[in-house]
Amino acid sequence: MANEKDDSKKREEGRAVALKNIESALWNYALPKLVTFENFGKLSENAKEKYLQLIQNVPSKEIYEQLFLPQLADESGAVTSPYIQNTSAAIIQQSFAMLKVDDITKYVGVKGNIKESYKGKYVADLDKKEAGILIGYAMQFGLNKKIVELVGDESKAISSGLEKLVCEEPKEEKK
Repeated sequence: MANEKDDSKKREEGRAVALKNIESALWNYALPKLVTFENFGKLSENAKEKYLQLIQNVPSKEIYEQLFLPQLADESGAVTSPYIQNTSAAIIQQSFAMLKVDDITKYVGVKGNIKESYKGKYVADLDKKEAGILIGYAMQFGLNKKIVELVGDESKAISSGLEKLVCEEPKEEKK
């Protein structure tokens, strides 16, 4: 009985970390790995630019502990761009596996009632095929959210550039 409580507590602690991970900047670190030129064309260049801006800044404590510290603790470990991108993507994917089905449906914005057979279940407790499908949907949704951000940034740059080209400069008010 005590062992079950310990397992349940560990799962809930893992779930809490996983919920933070899927809403964190890890997506930005993983973008160059997930947003490929073959699939998203010019957006992949924007993703790389966002990634380069991000790695120049100090990461949050949580990201540092998950992403950089393990590699830095390994004497032969190097923190390279491929390592950061691959590890970020893997952490996000593993985080979805640590959640409950209803966490993922909430994250994705599902409105319907969850079937009784899925209520309160962890994704990791499902068979591999079902878990893979759920994680795939969640990863695609998270990636789409990031793409919308990238497109929004690109749209602002386009409208700003056009405004500079064809619009009059605002007149300064005299005081």
